[in-house]
Order: sequence, then C-alpha cells, then structure tokens
Amino acid sequence: MAGFVAAFVLVLGPFAGAPENVISGTVLLAFAGGWALLAVLSLCWTEQPQRWAAAPAGLMALFPFQQKQRMADHRTLILLR
Repeated sequence: MAGFVAAFVLVLGPFAGAPENVISGTVLLAFAGGWALLAVLSLCWTEQPQRWAAAPAGLMALFPFQQKQRMADHRTLILLR
C-alpha cells in the first residue's frame, strides 16, 4: 500500500507532466520502496520476517536503470509474463 501511495503522490506531484519513461521509472522506484519497507519493518516488528520481499524490491529498483531513456523492450515484457 505504501508503494502505491508513494507512486500516486509522486506522479501527480513533482513528476507531473514528465516524459513517460520518467514516470514509469518513478512508479517502479516507489513500488520498490514499498517492498523494501515491508521487508525491513517485518524484520523489526514481527516474529515472522518477510525476507522474500527484498527480491521484488531489488528487481523493481533495477528496472528503471535498465531502461536508459526508453521503454522496456519485448524481452523484458516476455519475462514478466
């Protein structure tokens, strides 16, 4: 939920009107932050840490840097299916 809210606020706030590649990168980084938050807070506050949440956080954090000023190519879309 935190990732969705962060993405919503960032896209409608400081990144409003930005090119599509900037917006998609911002959304991916916001969702990565939400997954990382889940992983870290579950380590601190629960008896059952959700370490698996670090994997989607890492992958989503890397995707914006792989785009390099273009949308993801077909190979990436096929991998996500």
